[in-house]
Amino acid sequence: MKKLSWQNWAVILSLIAALLTIASSFYGWLTPEKEIIPPGFVCPDGTLVSVPENCPICNGDGICQDKEKCDCEDCENNVNCIVDRIGDKEYLLILNEKKKVEGESVKVTEILNIGRVTIEVEGITREMETTRKEEIIDGLKVTTQEIIYNNAKPKNSVVIVKIEKYTPGENEYLLNTDEEKIISNTKIRLMKVFSSTPSSILLDVGETTNRKLNEGVEETLEGLKITLLKSYSRSISSESYAILKIES
Repeated sequence: MKKLSWQNWAVILSLIAALLTIASSFYGWLTPEKEIIPPGFVCPDGTLVSVPENCPICNGDGICQDKEKCDCEDCENNVNCIVDRIGDKEYLLILNEKKKVEGESVKVTEILNIGRVTIEVEGITREMETTRKEEIIDGLKVTTQEIIYNNAKPKNSVVIVKIEKYTPGENEYLLNTDEEKIISNTKIRLMKVFSSTPSSILLDVGETTNRKLNEGVEETLEGLKITLLKSYSRSISSESYAILKIES
């Protein structure tokens, strides 16, 4: 058998190198590059990280109860405690921990990373479907201000909630769906709350049934001047309610 010359070996090696280069390029084309997640989450101390669990910690969770002074001098990176972000009438609620607010027992029973929080007030449970939207629960005006969700340990998630006593104004009434009140000797029942904008409701007043009222528009029904001040439409229709001004 005739031996290959060094020129032939050079050609063969060049062809092998070219094939390896093509194979490598083809593999890279089939295999997507690993996604690099840029910093997009702000930690309690202001540090930017890609995901919340990468935040530096303070004493395990960086959470101070109520409004006690936080001492983080010995913690890694001197993390500022979450309590520093709590404003007036705001409370830090830990999952399943009861807190007395305005004489009422308040507890968070569920915190989801999609922005939903379930709050229980004196046994009445309501799902807060979004942040910065107030709900009135058993005489308390409740607003979810901020959700601090712990992806690594969801049970350690907390929420900052603004809670105030709900006090109706003069001639103002809160009616729940299908609730009947006697006002100026007239039966008034809230039949339905629409989710449309501007908000509207269906109301029975005395012998007048299913009268539609739009927010901010005064109507005279059965001798009563009635104005829908605000309505609260919820995904469970029986939980919907409205605030009306009713004058004789």
